[in-house]
Amino acid sequence: MLPGDPFNESIRIRPRPGLMVLFPGWLKHFVHPHTGTGTRISIAFNIAYKEPDGAKAG
Repeated sequence: MLPGDPFNESIRIRPRPGLMVLFPGWLKHFVHPHTGTGTRISIAFNIAYKEPDGAKAG
């Protein structure tokens, strides 16, 4: 599998109030132009998981 091309498929997500979509940064993505009368709000952030000290894998 190559980054940005998972399973060679497209997924369409319809926005709705309160929806949060998380995906890996390497995933190829885009949004259609906003044609509504309201304001589009988009918030992007990075997150990283750090294994706690002393934690065992598995």
